[in-house]
Amino acid sequence: DAAEQEFINRFQKGAMPDEMPEFTFEGEIGLATLLKEAGLVPSTSEAIRSAQQ
Repeated sequence: DAAEQEFINRFQKGAMPDEMPEFTFEGEIGLATLLKEAGLVPSTSEAIRSAQQ
């Protein structure tokens, strides 16, 4: 199955995907803000909660 093959390629073989999103920020940025701006969490509060777990 495709998901299993992707897992093997990425985590067992260390392969990088052909296309990866890039983010550029000026100056320093906090982790919570980075996660929010990258679209990985809906809010900085959610990023902080996730990091605390």
